[in-house]
Amino acid sequence: MNSRTAAREENVQRACRFIARAATDGAELAVLPEMFHCEYFSHYRYMDYPEPDAGYTTFRIRASVRSLKLCMTFSASRRDVIFR
Repeated sequence: MNSRTAAREENVQRACRFIARAATDGAELAVLPEMFHCEYFSHYRYMDYPEPDAGYTTFRIRASVRSLKLCMTFSASRRDVIFR
């Protein structure tokens, strides 16, 4: 997906376009890459990008999936999870 660091909105919008394309092509399930919203990098940097469960990324992806009647799985860093 080629996510970019510090470009969460752009990354999420791109993911929504991929989800819509998958649904148009007949997919019933869509899976996004791990940490698609902020780029995959070393563990300690994830604390720069956490969101609450109902944050921007989750809200946008849920809205996209519901409108397309598609099953979805994705991961994103959460503010309420402490990395050890």
